[in-house]
Amino acid sequence: FANYCMMNKLKACLILLAYSVAFSSSADHTTEKPLSDLPHNADSPREHNKDFDHEAFLGKDEAGKFDKLPESESKELLEKLVREKIDVDKDGKVSTDELYNWIQLVSKKYIVDDRNRQWNDFKLNDHDLLGMDVYMQHNYGDESASPDLVKKDKRRWAAADANGDGKMTKNEFLDFLHPEESKKMKHVVVQETMDFVDKNKDNKISEQEYIDDMWTVSDEEKTEPEWVAGERRQFHEERDKNQDGFMDKNEVGLWISPSEHDQVQSEATHLLNEADADKDGFLTLDEILSKHDLFAGSQVTDYGDAL
Repeated sequence: FANYCMMNKLKACLILLAYSVAFSSSADHTTEKPLSDLPHNADSPREHNKDFDHEAFLGKDEAGKFDKLPESESKELLEKLVREKIDVDKDGKVSTDELYNWIQLVSKKYIVDDRNRQWNDFKLNDHDLLGMDVYMQHNYGDESASPDLVKKDKRRWAAADANGDGKMTKNEFLDFLHPEESKKMKHVVVQETMDFVDKNKDNKISEQEYIDDMWTVSDEEKTEPEWVAGERRQFHEERDKNQDGFMDKNEVGLWISPSEHDQVQSEATHLLNEADADKDGFLTLDEILSKHDLFAGSQVTDYGDAL
């Protein structure tokens, strides 16, 4: 399963999908998802790729759908998006924080959709609370649940439950379902990765455990392929920071989240710097529309209507 499990259901027969969020069979445990797969080159006026900005601002699927909109329609829809969805405080201008929150929302659309779908399974309103007993009953029913899954759920629940009242708000439920997308849940993802990869339970990951997570001998492939040899070198040269022959929890944390760089903040700052004509630190609607090729080009979206 990919690290960004997009469609894990709530029924017990598919709980293993949620468990595999941190435990990819392909060993892709890293948690950072790029805003776009396209090159950006933001610092080079000649090579700056605005298609990257379009995907970051609109989302890849929506950016592709609206590639051929006429400019007049593009601007009209962009104005609607800014007024109704991005300018949250309705003061007629977009701050860096509002731009940041929007880009982050776009980048996390799939997990928000998943959270909303599962939240609705409980027939809850936005401001209702979800108790763990209700979740467990709905999730597992009267059948005996795997102790490992129950342990995992309880650990996630405790970490996501910010005020410790034993109940989930809708926002906390997002962290519970998708800890790989939340900085405050990083320690949970680290522990789940340790639980899965550390087979002998000595609280550290050996080179062989690291390799076994990616590749095992099979009838079709008995000889270790070259890429595995490369991973062995990477284990010693990059993963095992203290050179003790193992990966501890801190090193696993660097493995699954290798960069502290906030790509959403970088993109929000980039868009602001490009479009803020009067350099007051905010974007007016006119400034955004005058740079609509940066935000949407000939593409813009009714994506906001779907949120």
